[in-house]
Amino acid sequence: MSTKDASMPTHIESSPGMEKQGNVSAGGDDGLAFVLENGQDAWTEEEEKRVLRKIDSIILPLLFIAALFLYADAQAYGIAAIFGLVQDLGLYSLSVVDGAVVLDLSRYSMTACIYYLGAVAGMYPLLLLAQRLPIGRFLGGFIIFIGTLALLTITCHDYAGILTLRFFFGFQSVLTPLCIIITAMWWKTSEQPLRTGVWSGGAAIGNLCGQAIDLGAIHIGGVYAASPWKWLYVVLGSIALGLGAVVFAIFPNGPTRCWFLNDRERMIAVNRLLANNTGIHTKKFKRAQFVEVFKDPQTYCLSIYNFAFAFANSALGSFGGLLTSSFGYSNTQSLQLLMPASAVAIVSIAISAKITINRFQNRRVLISTLFILPSIAGNALLWKASRTNKGALLAGLYMSAIFYGVLPAMSAIASANIAGHTKKTTLNSVTAIFAACGSFAGPWAYKGSEEAEGYPTAQTVLMSLFAICAVTMGVLEFCYRRRNRIKALKLAELPAEARDPLMGFRDMTDFENPLFVYTT
Repeated sequence: MSTKDASMPTHIESSPGMEKQGNVSAGGDDGLAFVLENGQDAWTEEEEKRVLRKIDSIILPLLFIAALFLYADAQAYGIAAIFGLVQDLGLYSLSVVDGAVVLDLSRYSMTACIYYLGAVAGMYPLLLLAQRLPIGRFLGGFIIFIGTLALLTITCHDYAGILTLRFFFGFQSVLTPLCIIITAMWWKTSEQPLRTGVWSGGAAIGNLCGQAIDLGAIHIGGVYAASPWKWLYVVLGSIALGLGAVVFAIFPNGPTRCWFLNDRERMIAVNRLLANNTGIHTKKFKRAQFVEVFKDPQTYCLSIYNFAFAFANSALGSFGGLLTSSFGYSNTQSLQLLMPASAVAIVSIAISAKITINRFQNRRVLISTLFILPSIAGNALLWKASRTNKGALLAGLYMSAIFYGVLPAMSAIASANIAGHTKKTTLNSVTAIFAACGSFAGPWAYKGSEEAEGYPTAQTVLMSLFAICAVTMGVLEFCYRRRNRIKALKLAELPAEARDPLMGFRDMTDFENPLFVYTT
């Protein structure tokens, strides 16, 4: 609301038909409660920019840290595999096929995959818990949880131990949908792609930083000289514990109760989100919103996208080192040559975020699709290039990482196009569960017996999934545009007196709110 809104009253009275409990509308969210208690004042553009700078300087780095450590672990397990973890914990077996000795990595694949079974089991209960608890404390507690499990990894001595631990590691997958929900609590729809790009960039940078840490950690020597993979978890776990404590202590639970904003700044931070029509936060579970999730086509489109993305991410994270070593490089060389793939991912995310906010605010689905196509070509190179042509194989590996460019746009779509807190929690849980299933399936596409051939099964599966994902994104955009046309017709028939100025804070879903407009 800029200075041109100076006629806005300093206190908003309840609309006709609004039930009130004290100063809070029944069924509304924290934003509605705040406005009813504190009213609304006009503000200048400069004031809003100052509030935004404060939010960006505190909230954004903390979300970045959360994403960074989520993916630092994801790549660490794949790197640990080529530096002794498989041998130390007995995660392999040897078999004879046609007179030749074949390495069987089924146990390792299971330990990589069971993480995602833990994600499926814990996702919805944990997001429901996050809805009821202070969200800042929940986020910090989960980073501490990650650090604790990382340190416990070095105590594992056998297959059963690491299998159990990796299951509970899977609970940390709740951080991605949680970050999407938090993004909608702090930034306007137009601001979300860039901010989503920054914190989701923590995923790719987490891979790169994790690889750099891993490269240093394996050379520490000392007590774990014979098992250098343990140093990976000592270093990552210690850092995560420290930063998790910081997040726990300082992450605010929402703009209505934010320690780094004064009273007027909190008023601006809350009221500027009204036009999002997605609300801020509410602790109340609404059954009707839960049911609506399964009637919404975007649930299924976003689920297919999440499955394909997670499949590729998990496959690359778990088998990236082994894939690179199959080109004929040593373990250390494989780690070094894998790092540029993370750099490609970071650049792809940055480019995607920049062009989405600068020129293609309402073409997010299209932008995401364009970042998938080079990855299809990259996997084709990995599939068909000669095993002696290392340049082509590395080019294919790096091209395959371009798909990370879908993160800013698609995460922003998930935060901007889902309204109603129970619906947001449920839909993000459903799509995250599909992502966990994709992540579970990803490593199984790599068959140890196909190492010499460049894992052709994995490459063909990835190409097929990416193609399906591109088609699904086209369907998603069609649904959004069709629904916007229907909403525009209904809105034209809506009497002016029925257009509640606080409708965006009524905890209504995108189906229910006549003022809601989908971002494509």
